[in-house]
Amino acid sequence: MNKTIASQETSGIIISSTLYRALFLLQLLSAKEMSIPEIKQALSENKNIGPKISEDTIRMTMSTLKAVGCVFSKPSIKNNFRYKIIKSPFKYTLSEKEIDFLEEMREQIASFVSWQNLLKINNFYERINNYMNDTENKFALSKQSIFLNVDLELLEELEQLCKQKSYISILYSSKNVLKNINVVPYFIRYENEYVYLWCYSEEHKGFSFLRVDRIKKINNLLPEKKLPKIETSKIVLRVEKTWLDIFKLKYNTKIIETLDEYYVIEVEYMNEFHIIQTVLEIAPYCKVLEPVEMREKVVAELEKMRKLYTV
Repeated sequence: MNKTIASQETSGIIISSTLYRALFLLQLLSAKEMSIPEIKQALSENKNIGPKISEDTIRMTMSTLKAVGCVFSKPSIKNNFRYKIIKSPFKYTLSEKEIDFLEEMREQIASFVSWQNLLKINNFYERINNYMNDTENKFALSKQSIFLNVDLELLEELEQLCKQKSYISILYSSKNVLKNINVVPYFIRYENEYVYLWCYSEEHKGFSFLRVDRIKKINNLLPEKKLPKIETSKIVLRVEKTWLDIFKLKYNTKIIETLDEYYVIEVEYMNEFHIIQTVLEIAPYCKVLEPVEMREKVVAELEKMRKLYTV
C-alpha cells in the first residue's frame, strides 16, 4: 500500500494533511458534541480538507487522537451517538491574574443565578481545568468544589419536591447529631458558599433554611399533613444605593423614597434571623428605620460583636 503525505501551508508553516485533520477535529470536538455525519460535514467544508473525506478516515483520525491520550465521551442513543473530547493531553497555562479573575467572576455570578445554572458554570470551569498544565496555579473548580459535600442526586430530588409543596421527613445533621425533622420545601438557593433548602420547618414552627450538605436522607412524603400558612413580615431600611441589589436578590423589595445617596426601602421577609444577618453584613451602609423592635435586635447583635472584639 502506497503512503503519501500531502502537506498544507499555513502562515509559512508546513504540516501534513493528517496532522492538520487531527488538529481540526480536536478543535471541533473540544467545543461541542458531534456525530460522525456532523463531523464529516464540518470537515468537508474546510478548504484544506475537502469534500472527499470518508467516515472511515474520520474514525481513524479519532483513533489517532485516542492513541496520544485524548478521552472521548461515549456515544449513545441518549445523545444521538455524538462524540466529544472530555480530556486532552494538550495543555495550556493560565496566569495568576487570569485565575483570580475566573474565581472572582464565579463568586459574583453565584449570588444571583439558579443552582442549575451554577452547575453548568461549574462544568465549564471543569473543562478549563482539564486542559490546564499541572502547576501550582492549576484552577480547580469541579461540581463538588462549589457544592461542597452535597449529594447532587439528592439535590435534584429536593428540587422536584419543592414543586410539589408537600410535607417530607428528612434525616438532618445538626451539631453532629442526626435527627428526623418534618419540612415543606419551597426553593433552593446558593448563598455564602453553601446550598440552602428554604422550607417550612415543623421543628422551628416557621420558615427556615437548612444546609443541603447536612441533609443525609429524604425519608418519606407525608401527604396527609395539612400545609402550613407561611407568614411574612416587613422591615423599612435606609440603604446606600450601591447595596440595593443585595436585598432585591434575596427578598421582595420596594423602594419607598429616593434620596441623594440612599434609598428608603420596604423589605418583605419570612425569616427574622436571615434578614438581621443580611443587615449586619452591610451594617455601615444600612440602617433599620422600622419597626423599632427590629432596630433594637440589630443593635443588640452589634453590641455582642463589639464585646467580642473588645474583651
